[in-house]
Amino acid sequence: MNQQAKYPLMPIAWLVWISMCISQLLVYFVIGEVKGIDGIEALRFFPVLPLLMSSLLRWLVLPRISSKAKALPIFIAGAALADACGIAGSILAPELKETYLVLSFMGLAQFIPSFALRQKD
Repeated sequence: MNQQAKYPLMPIAWLVWISMCISQLLVYFVIGEVKGIDGIEALRFFPVLPLLMSSLLRWLVLPRISSKAKALPIFIAGAALADACGIAGSILAPELKETYLVLSFMGLAQFIPSFALRQKD
C-alpha cells in the first residue's frame, strides 16, 4: 500500500512550460500600455532579480536532483520566476516592456522540458 502513483511527468512539464509562454504573450498583448509607477527609478531594474534566481535554480540546483518527480517542483518554480520577470517588467517599467518580454522568454528557454528534466525516473 505504500506505492506512489506514477504520473507521466514530461507531458505535465510541457503543459506548464507552454502555459508560461502563453501567459507572457497574454500579459504583453492584453494588458497593453500600463502607466507604471512614477518616482521610483530603482524599481525599473527589479524584474531582473527573478530572472537571476531562475537561472540559479536551472544551472545550480536542477542538475543535482536525481529523479524527475523531485525535479518537477524546482522546474515549475524556476519557470515561474522566469515568467515573473516579464510580468513585473510590464508593470514596473513599461518603457522596457519589450526588453523584459525577451528576457523572460530567454529565461523560459532554459527550462524547455526535454533539457531541464533529464533525470532518471
